[in-house]
Amino acid sequence: MKEIQLSKPKHVNVLSVERQLIASIDLHRSVATIMINNNINNIRKTSIMILALVSVLTKETYTTTYSIRVNTEVTDAIDLLEKAMVSGTFNFSLTQSMTSFTVTAIYTNAIQLQYSSDGGFVKYTLLVNNIENGDFACANGPTCLLTGLTADTQYNFDICVSSDWSSPCGTPHMQAQARTYKDVSDPLVVVSAVSGVGMTLSWSTTGGVPTPATVYNIKANGMDIALGLTTTTYTINTLTPGTTYPILVQAQNDDDIKNTTTIVTTYGTPPVTLTAPVKTTKTITLNFESIGGVFGSVTTYSLFIGTAPVSQCTAITSNTCYIQGLVSGSSYTFKIESTNAGQQMVNGLTVSTYASINGVTVALVNRTTTSIAVQTKHLGGVPGQSSYLVDLHGSYICSGTSSNICVGRNLQPGTSYKFISTVSNDGDSSTGESSFATFYSLYNLVLTSNQTTTSRIIVIYNTNGGVPDNTFYTTKINGQVYADCINLYLQTCEITNLNSGTQYKIETTATNDIDSVSMTNYISTLAGVKITSIDAAITTKTLSLTFGSINGVVGLTKFSVYVNGSAVPSCTDISETKCDLINLTPGTVYSILVVAQNDGTSDSMTTDFSTYPPVSQPIITFIQHPNKELLIKYSTTGGVPGQSTYTVSINGTNLPGCINIQSTECTYSPYQIGDYFIVAVFATNDGLTQISTTNLKIYDYPTAINIINIVATNSNISIEWTESQEGVPNMTTYQASLSNEEGANFIVFCDNVTNILKCTFPNLIQNTTYSLRVTVLNTYFDPVNTTIKFNTLSDSTDYCKSGNTECNGNGVCSNGQCNCKTGWIGQYCETPIKIDNNHPPIIVPNPESPGVIIDDKGITYSFSIGEIKEIDSASSPIKTLNVSSLQWSLTKNKDINITNPTNVALTERSWQYSTVSSASPYFKSMNVTFYQFLAIPAITQNDYYEYQYAGQTYSIKLGSFKYTLNISEWDFQSRLNTLEISSIISAPIGGSCDPKIDISLVDSGSGNNINIGDNNGNSVFGRLLKVVLLDDIPRSISHKTIENTNNQSVSIVSVIPFFESTLFIDPDFSTLISVDGKVSCSSNSDDKWKIIVGAVVGGVVVIEELTPILETESQTMSTIEASEILTHSIKIAYTSVGGTNVEYSFTVNGSPFISLDCLQATTCLITGLTPNTTYDIVVCCFESGSQCQGNTILLPSITYPTVSNLSIALVNRTSSIITIEYDSLYGVPGQTIYSVDVHGVIRCPPSPNKICIVNNLGYSTLYKFIVNATNDGDSVIAESNFATFYILYGLNIQYNETTTSKIFVVYTASGGVPGQTYYTTIVNDVPYPLCINIQSTGCEIMNLQSGTAYKIEILATNTGENNTVQAQLSTLKPAEISDLNATSITTKTMSLSFGSIYGVIGNSKFTIFLNDTAVPSCTDISTTTCDLTNLTYGTVYSIRVSVLNDGRSNQMTKLFTTYSLVSPPIITTTQFPNKDLLIKYTTTSGVPGQSLYTSAINGTNISGCINTQSLQCTFNPYQIGENYEISVLVSNDGHTEQTFYFLKIYDYPTSVNIINVLPTKSNISIEWTESQEGVPNMTTYQASLSNEEGANFFVFCDNVTNILKCIFPNLIQNTTYSLRVTVLNTDFLPVNTTIKVNTLSDTTDFCKTGNTECNGNGVCSQGLCNCKTGWIGQYCEVPNNVDNNHPPIIVPNPGSPGVIIDDKGITYSFSIGEIKEIDSTSSPIKTLNISSLQWTLSKTLERNVTNQLNLTMNITFYQFIAIPTITQNDYYEYQYAVNTGEINLINIGDNNGNSVFGRLVNRVMLDSIPRSISHRAIENTNNQSVSIVSVIPFFESTLFIDPDFSTLISVDGKVNCSSNKDNKWKIIVGAVVGGFVAISILAGASYYLYRKKKITTENNKIKARLQQMNS
Repeated sequence: MKEIQLSKPKHVNVLSVERQLIASIDLHRSVATIMINNNINNIRKTSIMILALVSVLTKETYTTTYSIRVNTEVTDAIDLLEKAMVSGTFNFSLTQSMTSFTVTAIYTNAIQLQYSSDGGFVKYTLLVNNIENGDFACANGPTCLLTGLTADTQYNFDICVSSDWSSPCGTPHMQAQARTYKDVSDPLVVVSAVSGVGMTLSWSTTGGVPTPATVYNIKANGMDIALGLTTTTYTINTLTPGTTYPILVQAQNDDDIKNTTTIVTTYGTPPVTLTAPVKTTKTITLNFESIGGVFGSVTTYSLFIGTAPVSQCTAITSNTCYIQGLVSGSSYTFKIESTNAGQQMVNGLTVSTYASINGVTVALVNRTTTSIAVQTKHLGGVPGQSSYLVDLHGSYICSGTSSNICVGRNLQPGTSYKFISTVSNDGDSSTGESSFATFYSLYNLVLTSNQTTTSRIIVIYNTNGGVPDNTFYTTKINGQVYADCINLYLQTCEITNLNSGTQYKIETTATNDIDSVSMTNYISTLAGVKITSIDAAITTKTLSLTFGSINGVVGLTKFSVYVNGSAVPSCTDISETKCDLINLTPGTVYSILVVAQNDGTSDSMTTDFSTYPPVSQPIITFIQHPNKELLIKYSTTGGVPGQSTYTVSINGTNLPGCINIQSTECTYSPYQIGDYFIVAVFATNDGLTQISTTNLKIYDYPTAINIINIVATNSNISIEWTESQEGVPNMTTYQASLSNEEGANFIVFCDNVTNILKCTFPNLIQNTTYSLRVTVLNTYFDPVNTTIKFNTLSDSTDYCKSGNTECNGNGVCSNGQCNCKTGWIGQYCETPIKIDNNHPPIIVPNPESPGVIIDDKGITYSFSIGEIKEIDSASSPIKTLNVSSLQWSLTKNKDINITNPTNVALTERSWQYSTVSSASPYFKSMNVTFYQFLAIPAITQNDYYEYQYAGQTYSIKLGSFKYTLNISEWDFQSRLNTLEISSIISAPIGGSCDPKIDISLVDSGSGNNINIGDNNGNSVFGRLLKVVLLDDIPRSISHKTIENTNNQSVSIVSVIPFFESTLFIDPDFSTLISVDGKVSCSSNSDDKWKIIVGAVVGGVVVIEELTPILETESQTMSTIEASEILTHSIKIAYTSVGGTNVEYSFTVNGSPFISLDCLQATTCLITGLTPNTTYDIVVCCFESGSQCQGNTILLPSITYPTVSNLSIALVNRTSSIITIEYDSLYGVPGQTIYSVDVHGVIRCPPSPNKICIVNNLGYSTLYKFIVNATNDGDSVIAESNFATFYILYGLNIQYNETTTSKIFVVYTASGGVPGQTYYTTIVNDVPYPLCINIQSTGCEIMNLQSGTAYKIEILATNTGENNTVQAQLSTLKPAEISDLNATSITTKTMSLSFGSIYGVIGNSKFTIFLNDTAVPSCTDISTTTCDLTNLTYGTVYSIRVSVLNDGRSNQMTKLFTTYSLVSPPIITTTQFPNKDLLIKYTTTSGVPGQSLYTSAINGTNISGCINTQSLQCTFNPYQIGENYEISVLVSNDGHTEQTFYFLKIYDYPTSVNIINVLPTKSNISIEWTESQEGVPNMTTYQASLSNEEGANFFVFCDNVTNILKCIFPNLIQNTTYSLRVTVLNTDFLPVNTTIKVNTLSDTTDFCKTGNTECNGNGVCSQGLCNCKTGWIGQYCEVPNNVDNNHPPIIVPNPGSPGVIIDDKGITYSFSIGEIKEIDSTSSPIKTLNISSLQWTLSKTLERNVTNQLNLTMNITFYQFIAIPTITQNDYYEYQYAVNTGEINLINIGDNNGNSVFGRLVNRVMLDSIPRSISHRAIENTNNQSVSIVSVIPFFESTLFIDPDFSTLISVDGKVNCSSNKDNKWKIIVGAVVGGFVAISILAGASYYLYRKKKITTENNKIKARLQQMNS
């Protein structure tokens, strides 16, 4: 390669651009490569174009002619384009030989060589230290600059030359040698003569290139002070006094720069600090210091308390002053004066001595059933100097300890104990006490079960008592311990492999603390699965099966289906309960087998199903309507029900609306008479279609008939009619039917009549209107009806008369029956009856079948429905139904009250019996209802009740019963058959000793009356109506009686004709009782019954006529008057003339009135009259001894009505007084007397007064007022309930509305008399004038102070009662602005939100001021938002918001800044091996979250990277060697910026080769080769470490460049680690090389002492003795008898991580003390006091803490406890980190053989990597404790450490010692309670063990001493 110098290019701009072009020509490839040495800094782009290259090569010379254009872009104020042309010719010789070789320059990392040869083209071969140098420039010569050399190193050079690039090197060789200079060293700087404005610096360096000499630069605080110095001293005098400066001295030599920075503070007036690091209750120690001052000047200090100097601390040079004799809990103000060189500084400090100890409290820490741990807390005292003395019921259990936790043990369960704790501190003491109870012993074990399966039982148990969360359970099954349920903490036990449907004895024992309790239960596994049903949805070809099962485990059942013995593949082992079978044969029976399997059990069921037969051909019928419509009907059989569709066509054309329809009829219209149709019907079902065709001719419509003859009797009607015309010839028939008068439902009596056109309707009711219908039926025509109404004849027999009097004058005749008045009964109302409405007959229903038992005053009889028979026309029974054999349901209906004019009100009571058709095939349903009508005492009038039946009115006596029988759709075999319904009634029993029973059945027109009685006047009177409703038509029936001698009863048989749908029958019965109660009889009574047919109960009143006597002298009546008329009597006065011995006779309404008092008197009191009745009183006078001969006189009179209609009304009431008024009607005027009874007490005695005032009543009490009105011997009672009002109560202020100056209070009181409550409002004890004694329940109090509390009292009064309520109400505070925020800020806008508190809600108005100017759009607004626009970017604005509320205002001001405009993007790139180029960019400013980015390469936008918020963009694919212009355009809030970035693409860097690995026991060192490719000179390396799995790597060596090696320290011996070397090169992803390496093993045997491994008492594992049961120690040399029944008690410290361990009364404590970060000079730079943190304690004893350093720390304490009778061995094996023998053992013991043995593993998990650490012990003589310090190296994320401790106790309990006991501790080597610490961020930890015994320390490797101390 030959370099030549070309001429400089021309310039086209005025700038002077200098550059040098060097052309290099490769002879063998005939290629010219132009290299440009650019010596200016403003060239942006340079490109070179070879325009021509002509070469001529001869044997001796080489000649080339060239033409080259150079294009450059020069950046100045504007871009200028410079273009230049260079051209020329050069030649040289091809012969060569070495002529010279010299070293021309030496540097620290480079050597310059120069050599020459003669001849033409040459190639030089240079060997450096015998290695060929491959540098292209050195091969071309004549100079070579060797770079990248090592400083201070000897180099040997050998060079030779060859004639061309392919020829070997010629001879002779030439040699040279040189040594590189040492690198310049860091300046060694000395600072002297520090003053207020500067200092003198001197420095020195070594090494470096002598020429040019090293130059120096000086900077202070980064500012240049002096540059380019060659001297080594410099004085600075331009600094600020009293200021700290980093002074940088920089040495520059060759290409090396070395810096040294020294921190120097110039002298000023030095400030003085004053602190109080130590204080007690009576002393304070002060520290003070003034750093600085004039160099060489002494600083003195003077201390003052207030203004008084402290004598011992005046003008002193020391930095500490101790002050004593102070008052505890007092504050002192100190002043310190420091003096230096005449300058004085002052500082002050206020310090309080600690308060004397006080506020001692005793808190519960932990408790069991037999122990209680307490913690003593207190206020005051010097921290850390308290000692504690705890008394438990008179005995000291903790004496003078420094621990504030104390444990009382051997206590009684469930017992309360008093703990008295005395705390001493700094010479003072204080006492506190608390009582705590031990937990109750374990009791009440409850054992349940759920989730049982056929083979499994899950037992759930629970207990009460015991230590919470410390109960363990063991379960036995059938007496055997179940292995998986031994000593479980969980409260469940799962027992498996059981038999299904089997009962097991389950016994569970619970243990807690020292208690245990057991319970046994019997639990069964689930029964095996059982198929419950198989159903199917059926078509002609498919079966959709559904099935189900019971038992087994829910959700586990699997089903398999078999068809005719073959399994269905799709329905095998399925969970679904359905299966679809297809492709079956229509009309075929299939045997379906379903098998269910569940939890190991199975069951099966087989059912036969038939597919439906195929659909049949349709059967077609027609109906021809008069309106020209033809209704076509059709039907099919077979097919799937409900799935048939039909299509109808006429004469081949489908009828619209009748295509594929489901309807079975279709209408065609209009037809024409004489039309002929071919009708086809297509039926489709389940894929099969059938067709039927029929022919039809249209005829004219048949005519209606005429009824030509009607013959009626009182029980039937006969009719005749004419023939109908038209219709289909010879196809006419007739029907005759009957309905009631309304014609609601016609029943056919004569059907299919053809020839004799007549019909008779039998069994009708006399004098009743019926509807008769004759129907013409003709083929397919609608029926043609002719209807008439007609009456049956009346029955002329008068069934109401007995003699000439209708109903004996005691009733009203209705429908041929007497409805008797009150007091009478019988067919003719001939029998008097007195009904006791207060004691009506008692009716008891039969619970099994329809029937009742009636008890009337002890006289009883029964009634029941016996049987029903269907009788044919030959009187033979063809069906017999025993009613009692059916299954009946009895319902007692709710009593209802009936109101009507006759009775006013009465009660209906009923019982209903129901059955259904499933009970019998003879009928659809049958209901029997029994009714009883009862009087309501004092309300019901009259003794009968009128009701409607079959359109007629009937009456029934109150107390009697009736029943209704309703039968639906009896299945008659013939319309000629009848039903006989037999009911059974017994004679009255208990009213007579004569057993003779008289029974009469009498026809009474519309019914039969039956009387069944005894010979003592007691009888059952029944009325059997001959009217029934058959199909809602009144029809006549007959009754007959049959004596049943076998059971002394009578059967009443009702004969009922045919009915189609419903029968409704309605008889009733009453009793006539003549005795007052049941009669006692002897047992020889005759039981013979007798039926008397036709007898009439009652009799006819016969009035005997007196024989007349002739008079000789006549007398004549003169006058008569009524002198007194009352309600029951009339007093008359009369006179007569003539006669001498006159007597009088009287008739009243035709009946004689006989009274001896009136015989000869002229006045007579006629009594026994009926109230409100007109009486004709006839007085006749006659001579004594004769008879009345017509000398009479008539006096018509009316008695007064009985007093009645007594009413009561409320006049007034209060909480204690009720006033009523009352009145009545009728009675004798002026003679009504009233009395008032209140709750059994006469409160108003009898008087004519009609107002009663009752006082002294209880409030809110309901009182019954009974008013009795008497008049003329009659009385009437009325009662009403009235309640007093509640007393005035419940006065409360419901709410109040306040403003800043007003309070509107709303109040209300309950109780009191409505409308009589008055209120007075009192404000601050003064009645408010506007609210005194008002009825308004609100008061507005005005003119108040804002934000002020007022005492508001409300006084309520009501009719003398008072009630008050008070409230403290406050006026509102004036409104205050609560917040002012900018919810949205852009570069030009702000969206403000603000709010206010206080003031009147909804009354705030806001105004926004921008830089003190009101914003018009945000002035006086109610909303709490405001938008500001057109602002200036990056500007601070003062925003003020003011609020006006209720006349008061408030404001708030804040500063807000608009965002600055977005900055130009900063671009970085990452190059991926897959040809992806990741472009990343960032910006600052702009509106956050609103920046949109567009990325482009070489001017073209990148797809997917246009207007995106993403901060990265991927370009693909890139090309190696390409140059890219990358631009990123950012847009934010309307503003844009763009950045250009130029990138050349290099090949990806290669991974390294690890060429040397050197492990030891504790570290690993590695070396590796250099990575190739990538951006030149930009490669650095990282070396990192992970655990064997390589889960997480952490960097140990970073930014490695020259020496490619790394050492990983603090590793664990014999452990596998993953090592990684990472190549980092600018824009490329890291390239990793990873290997796994093992550290070496430690060959030391830590298990042997002497020749015996672990003393024969253990097994050596990983260099550590795992001792057998009964031994402990490093070599298992110490016997250890562990009492598993009484393990050590561990009590956690509730305040900070730590525990107290109590083992047989020997106690010690463990706590985490502090964590320090130590620098490389062993100086602490951070200290963390663990107890000062805020900790949370949770069961499992885990401590969690989080603080402001964003670190987390968790500390968990573990204790492993043996399970009595179950646990084997006395040790527990666990895994931690890596198995290794590296461990420290510590033993802290006393002189009595008791010790704490600790095992401190020399390994931790740092960032999940096992690393080695060290431990040391420090004795703390001040508090008798030992600090165990673990030294831990740096970690990035997490530390995990895990020691353990145990105790070796040689005594049986605590030893009482004298006070002169040696308290010297002895540390011997040895172990405790487990704990691990996981700490993030900080490093280093200390553990503290507290024990009042001797302690010494030893290293575990000093075996001899260990053996000696344990022997």
